[in-house]
Amino acid sequence: MIGSTPLKNMNNLTHINRLQQLHLHIKAANTGAPRTLAKKLCVSRRNLYFLIDKLKLYGAKIRYSRKRKTFYYEDDDFDMITTLKVEIIHKGVAKKIYGGTTFSKKYPSVLTTYTEQT
Repeated sequence: MIGSTPLKNMNNLTHINRLQQLHLHIKAANTGAPRTLAKKLCVSRRNLYFLIDKLKLYGAKIRYSRKRKTFYYEDDDFDMITTLKVEIIHKGVAKKIYGGTTFSKKYPSVLTTYTEQT
């Protein structure tokens, strides 16, 4: 891990997880007001808008309805799928300790966790 620290990597994982959670809330159009959504994601309102801007950079067309008090996607063309795999290799034996998370239109939430497979 040249130029990287475990804490920075954890922050990256937290960031990705928050993007996933934000995406799911927006997809379901049940975010609530910005302050409420920020609390759900355990971020400040400023960081909430940073995450929203990040999704917009990826091509998401996000709008906010004051009447319904929710963020929503303007069209149904945007989706986000994230996969993570962590394997520990010790003395030539690989152990998969985390299989990944996938979020998609077809399967709203699929979580696979492996504890100790060789």
